[in-house]
Amino acid sequence: MNTIISVSQIVISIAIIVLILLQQRDTDVSGFLGGGGGGGGGFYQQRRGLERALFVGTIILVVIFAALAIISLFANASPTTINPGIETASSTPSLVNVSSTGQTINIVAPSSTKK
Repeated sequence: MNTIISVSQIVISIAIIVLILLQQRDTDVSGFLGGGGGGGGGFYQQRRGLERALFVGTIILVVIFAALAIISLFANASPTTINPGIETASSTPSLVNVSSTGQTINIVAPSSTKK
């Protein structure tokens, strides 16, 4: 499942890049590189037809990409369980770990550090 999500994210990200590049309003090179003096003239024009479809398609793909990222985050998370039945020795301090197989591993810390 993780492979399907990863491949889907790659394909959708490439599609988002292409759609964003196709939405360029200015037709000359200065407009493409960020210059303001192109054929746009600086006024706002309403999106119609193909421009509107590209805009809406970009928004939909970004929402799908974000949803896949959240699904991937939760699919890769492993739940951490704490075993309430673990008892430790009271005379010496110890660190108790539970391995991924469910076995208890006791690591006893030394009580003094004399050389």
